[in-house]
Amino acid sequence: MLTLAELQAGFDKEFGAAAPHVKEAIPKMFDAHASHDEKLDKKVLKIGVFSRFYAELLFKHFDANDNGSLQRDEAERALKFLLKPKDGATPQVALAIPASAEKGGEIHLPFAWFWDQFQAME
Repeated sequence: MLTLAELQAGFDKEFGAAAPHVKEAIPKMFDAHASHDEKLDKKVLKIGVFSRFYAELLFKHFDANDNGSLQRDEAERALKFLLKPKDGATPQVALAIPASAEKGGEIHLPFAWFWDQFQAME
């Protein structure tokens, strides 16, 4: 179990100074996913929901312009983060972009796409 303070400290350690829209979202996202622990008498994020919370937080982090979708460069940065180096070399990122994500010549990948990628790399 993790408290909100522990999550915020861990995220700060992993990413440094997060964008304001990410910092603002953390408490709201925590409230949406956390449950009250009777023993501690506080809200905590339990292990069973951590992956979804973390994926939503990463999506928010890589959605630099906070428009609710990942553009090509944001998606590439997110996938590079998720890919673990093998033998000291960072794997190449290959995006599989559904046709429905292309609008007006731009790529807009929703959270559902990112969640699928995240789960595949866990």
